[in-house]
Amino acid sequence: MPRTAHHRRRTPADHRLRNFAISATARAGYQIATHFSDAPVAYVLSAFAAVVYIVATISLAKPDARWALIATVAICIELVGVLVIGALSIFIRKGSSTPPCGACLDKAMVTSRCCSPSSA
Repeated sequence: MPRTAHHRRRTPADHRLRNFAISATARAGYQIATHFSDAPVAYVLSAFAAVVYIVATISLAKPDARWALIATVAICIELVGVLVIGALSIFIRKGSSTPPCGACLDKAMVTSRCCSPSSA
């Protein structure tokens, strides 16, 4: 069956993006199920990112220009989220008297006791 202009060939990048969306969703689900009380804001943001990845993946697989716009908006939402959360974590760390530590950098926004001498 010949391909029409509306269908494009699947590439290895399509499969990697799909696997990324699935793994992000599984990771967020595991984090919420097992460690939600440790850092609820971080884990809810992780779940939101997983939903954005799923929307972007599905949108990129669709042939219509409208879907391309939806994918672009989803990717831009993720980009803005990463930049805002990253900037906030830097500014919050600068206002803290404790040195940053890589082990709990993602929790720095959620708990003030993170990276304290007793938890390092």
